[in-house]
Amino acid sequence: MSVRAYRIEKIKEKPTFNLWHDELLMKMLDKLGKLDTLDEDQCGIIEITEQDIKDMEKFLEDKEFTKLYEEKEIERTKEILNEIKKELDPKFKYATYYCY
Repeated sequence: MSVRAYRIEKIKEKPTFNLWHDELLMKMLDKLGKLDTLDEDQCGIIEITEQDIKDMEKFLEDKEFTKLYEEKEIERTKEILNEIKKELDPKFKYATYYCY
């Protein structure tokens, strides 16, 4: 069973990311403390802010942080971050995801 994240405002047919498969993204979200609100099955609500995205982009530039990941995974994570940027609330600069 995998954990997908959907914006709460409107649940999409396709998830923005998958916590169980997007390991690098999950590592970054954990480092930022974003996974603390999820239960033991990694289900619950998380909010990702514009600043969180900037911080994650810095993580991706850090070769020491990404050394265990293939370039394909790093590029996939960059694509996910770009998708999250598109989903940010224009007024408040954050996106809320329901992970289940």
